[in-house]
Amino acid sequence: PRHHGDRAHPLPPRSGLGVRQGLAVALCLASCGSSAASSDPPVDAMVVDLARAFDGPLADAADASAADASPVVPFVREGRSWQLHQVDPIGGAPIFPTLAIGPAGPAVAFRKGTPDERYPVVSRWDGAAWSPPETIEREADIFLGKRPALVVDRDDGLHLIYYNEDATRLRYATRPAAASTWTLSYPYDEPGADAGDNAVLRIDEQGRLHGTFLRYGVYHTIYGVQEDGRWRFAPLSRDGVPVKTYEATLAVADDGRAHVVYADDQERIYYAHGGLAGWTHEPVDLETPEIGHYLDGALDPAGQMHVIYLQWTRDHPSVWVARRAGSWQTEQVDTELGIAYAAALTVLDDGTEL
Repeated sequence: PRHHGDRAHPLPPRSGLGVRQGLAVALCLASCGSSAASSDPPVDAMVVDLARAFDGPLADAADASAADASPVVPFVREGRSWQLHQVDPIGGAPIFPTLAIGPAGPAVAFRKGTPDERYPVVSRWDGAAWSPPETIEREADIFLGKRPALVVDRDDGLHLIYYNEDATRLRYATRPAAASTWTLSYPYDEPGADAGDNAVLRIDEQGRLHGTFLRYGVYHTIYGVQEDGRWRFAPLSRDGVPVKTYEATLAVADDGRAHVVYADDQERIYYAHGGLAGWTHEPVDLETPEIGHYLDGALDPAGQMHVIYLQWTRDHPSVWVARRAGSWQTEQVDTELGIAYAAALTVLDDGTEL
């Protein structure tokens, strides 16, 4: 069965390739600056979660570069240079990195730990270096802190949701900018519900939090909104009936309208927009076989949705992008990628997809 972490859930079988977990690294655009003398926050900074399994073309290229001492730099775009910053020099099994940009600059959350315990941490960029990772909570549990999702509000407060496979509960952690400790709660506390994996968290222009996550067993994507400190949740539904899903990604428009792209139990991808009052659905990709893995999406300046996803086949794993421009257009990103493990997408102000 297909799953995304430490413990397999009883997902109905789908085709896919088992690949080795690659190295997660943080990359920063050159525009974020690396001078210790700079006091301006790197508002253009980005983190790319790069997971590579060294098989096929990448392995051949790596072997070749080792022979001539030249670096392997896949996907070079003319006019754009990159700087590498190590977030956590201590290490400790870091996994599931996620990035958010706030008024004081970037923040990154990830899970780290030991063979006996794992836990969520957050680090901030001060213009010259990343701060030592700050532990949100810690207990002797190797299943704590899975798939964290992070946002920073307009006052530079931090908000994080994540999953604990042992407790099978969604956790919400928040820390205002002036506070020194985190406040923890369990906003979705349905009795007996195994919920919280595949979490996505966004914030709209009014400061409202929006989130999606998977509820196992029934395989529903749960959508929630926090307003005035109170969360409200409902499953993603079509004509009043909850939709059976494997994965979903979320983007939120300035007016608070939610945009969700999800993969259903037939390996088809759909787009839905709306909110707790109801959703409008339309197909995205019903033809490409064995798709929908590791969805991620974003809105462009015109409010149109873009989404990236993986196709896992035994013959040719690949990465695809779909974009909505009147109708949906799909495109394979790189035919020479080889084995792909994870993907992320953002859209710049000029409409460029990264």
